[in-house]
Amino acid sequence: MQRRRQRLRGGAALLGLLAVLGPAAPTASAAAPAIGAVWVFQPQATTMRLGAEVDPGAKQSSYRFDYITRAAYEQNLGAAEDGFTGASRLPASGSTNIPGTAPTTIAPLLFGLVSDTAYRYRLVVSNADGSATSGVHDLATHSTAAFALPNDRGWELVSPVEKNGGAIADPAEAGSGTSRAAAQGGGVTFASKASFAGGAGAAPFSQYLASRRAGGWQTQNLTPAHLTGAYEGAPYVAFSTDLARSLYLNPARCPSGDPCLPGYQLRESSSGTLLGSPADPGFFASVSEDLSRVVFSKGGELYRWSPPSSVLFALGATPSATPTVPQGSVSSDGLRVYYEGVDGNLHLREGGTTKQVDAVAGGGGSFEVASPDGATALYTKAGHLYRYLAATNVSEDLVPSGGVLSGSAWLGGGSKILFASTAPLTTSNGETYDNTGLDSGQPAAQVYLYDAGGGGALTCVSCNPTYARPLGPSSVPGSSGSHQPRAISADGSRVFFDSEDALVLTDTNLASDVYQWSAPGSGGCIRPRGCLALISAGLAGSATFVDASADGADVFFLTDRSLVGADPGSVDLYDARVGGGFPEPGDPSPCIGDACQMVPAAPEDPVLTTMLTGPGNPTEQYSTYGAKRKCPRGRKLRTVKGKNGKRVTRCLDSRKRKKRGGKRKERGVAKSFGGDQ
Repeated sequence: MQRRRQRLRGGAALLGLLAVLGPAAPTASAAAPAIGAVWVFQPQATTMRLGAEVDPGAKQSSYRFDYITRAAYEQNLGAAEDGFTGASRLPASGSTNIPGTAPTTIAPLLFGLVSDTAYRYRLVVSNADGSATSGVHDLATHSTAAFALPNDRGWELVSPVEKNGGAIADPAEAGSGTSRAAAQGGGVTFASKASFAGGAGAAPFSQYLASRRAGGWQTQNLTPAHLTGAYEGAPYVAFSTDLARSLYLNPARCPSGDPCLPGYQLRESSSGTLLGSPADPGFFASVSEDLSRVVFSKGGELYRWSPPSSVLFALGATPSATPTVPQGSVSSDGLRVYYEGVDGNLHLREGGTTKQVDAVAGGGGSFEVASPDGATALYTKAGHLYRYLAATNVSEDLVPSGGVLSGSAWLGGGSKILFASTAPLTTSNGETYDNTGLDSGQPAAQVYLYDAGGGGALTCVSCNPTYARPLGPSSVPGSSGSHQPRAISADGSRVFFDSEDALVLTDTNLASDVYQWSAPGSGGCIRPRGCLALISAGLAGSATFVDASADGADVFFLTDRSLVGADPGSVDLYDARVGGGFPEPGDPSPCIGDACQMVPAAPEDPVLTTMLTGPGNPTEQYSTYGAKRKCPRGRKLRTVKGKNGKRVTRCLDSRKRKKRGGKRKERGVAKSFGGDQ
């Protein structure tokens, strides 16, 4: 699994921060002080570190922070008073001298805060020539609640323990096959470089199908038998939403140096029926969600195959067309196909006509995703996100400020749109989160939810609820093979994403973790900005989101941490399932009497000398004192010289022995080795 870059925290983060920021711009002559950026970091339940860039004005200056709960601040404003009336101060009295007279960065520790509480604060810097006051800023402390999966979820190990020494492939790895969850839940397909679970083939990546049973998950290897070198990557290129259908490349090998077009097989999982594609179909380009329509590209034109038909249907004049994104570019009825032409523009082929989708953006748009019926599509260009409506042939720029990352947009139910942006966008409640990376000083991407049907409401689902600068970016996954993961539930109430930031207090691993954001009023969430919770452990190791069922009840993720007792290690696929979790094996029954004896060690693997023929080793004989060679009370096990001159092991009296005739008196024979008696 591709590991994400770990981020700094604690004291190390502070040192890195100072190094990145450096001094502010120099001051030419003595003047009143000035304040640059102001932020918070290192959030805890009762403490927070405050950071700021200050220019002392080339003379001795001092500073203080005023802070007050948000509730008290708003109450003060309601009484037409200064919002900071009665505010606490850091330091508690007076002010703190700024070291030196050059521009610098300050980072005092604020302590004595109340957990899970919102505050507002400001910075005041003064010298003999005047003072400067920052704007009003927000901070909030973490809750002290113990770790718990949201929505009564439980972890379930999906991939088998025995993986032939391999690991589950990261969907982001090129050619790694398809990772997809069944829309109805209880099923998932994934890939691995290792061949296990009774595989008949060993492609660079083998494809597997896991199904949930009453006692656990069962895995089936779907990789067909084939000739060596038949595949360059994984054989499967697409799965239907219910995983009942799958499309894979025929395991044929073209003669060396002889170009040949591949054929494809459509597999019905329930019956095992195989349907071959028409002869010489061209190259796989796109597919509908249910695999009832498959689009091929051949000779610069597009063709549609509708199994079980054995013919290809030409979609019409499409100048050297190449569909941009396999999954989501073909409607369920196959009548709408989005593609990118040789002119570099995005087009829609519908009912024998062709429309330019990205005309409003001036062309050059990148297709993101479309609704199953193809009526709505998303595309990006130059950091802008556009929504296209096929019925009116109109595009709308949803993010005029830009910063949207290509390959990050998803459609959810209720006209919900999910995307990632590096721009600090202002949310619908008027808040703009500081997304400056704490250690990098560069903008860190955040995940936003746009409600096109709710007046364009915008929510930052991954922004740190403490308002602290992020330790790293947050992201939603790109396509896996021909499939785009369900990063948002069908009703738009749940969002799943990866984050290298620590968004809750129990996230301590300084690495990528999987989070769930729940909308207010959904799943017991009562916070007005929504609720954040870990889906992965947040402890040593890392995790990445793979896919989810349509309702978000099953959330699949990869992790290198063992989350259940049956997992001995490696990178595995887990399901954080609502109401899930299988009972762990109970402790063995306590032993009684002879049953408490030690179990003999497992035999060693054969080595060269153990495979030789011959008389073998002398037989080992055991005495009545047992395998541990214990002696009766008052005696000790000793090795002495026997009558025949060989060394023997005996139980001898531990008391001081008398010598008779220069020889030691020996009592009792406990055990002998090497055939000596």
